[in-house]
Amino acid sequence: MLQVQQGDQDAYAELLGQCERILAAMLRPQVGNHEDLNDLVQECLISIHKARHTYQPQRPFKPWMFAIANYRLKDHFRGSYRRKNLEQAFLSNLEQEKDDCDVTYWEGRSEQLKECIDQLPGKQAKLVLMTKIQGYTAKETATQMGMTESAVKVAVHRSLKGLTMQLKDNQNE
Repeated sequence: MLQVQQGDQDAYAELLGQCERILAAMLRPQVGNHEDLNDLVQECLISIHKARHTYQPQRPFKPWMFAIANYRLKDHFRGSYRRKNLEQAFLSNLEQEKDDCDVTYWEGRSEQLKECIDQLPGKQAKLVLMTKIQGYTAKETATQMGMTESAVKVAVHRSLKGLTMQLKDNQNE
């Protein structure tokens, strides 16, 4: 890490490769599936990259790296828990609304919404999915997408406005 802090690109590539293997081995028993494991390891590597200036060479590297991984693992579990609760609340609300409405109104609506979201440009679709489906906050989304929080809010608002118009147009057809 000292070499990395001094700008050695070869040392940086080697360090990240070693960190990736160690973190994957450490996190594998904690995480349920391969995709989540890969995502979590990548988040750890990003955090190591962003915090590399805080590493103190007189201290051992692995405990520093493990502390970062521990924080990312906790974030992962918090996010999983929040998404699960949001999905359950969404399904519960949907069931209530479905009970209150004519069933024929709901047939095909989720597919129609998915098609409309899929027609959005890639970044807009990802923003809508993250904030409205997966339950990320604007701040969390901004961090992951490399945007400002206000830019995320504006983009999501515009995307939802466009989706509403598109759904109304599809309903009138």
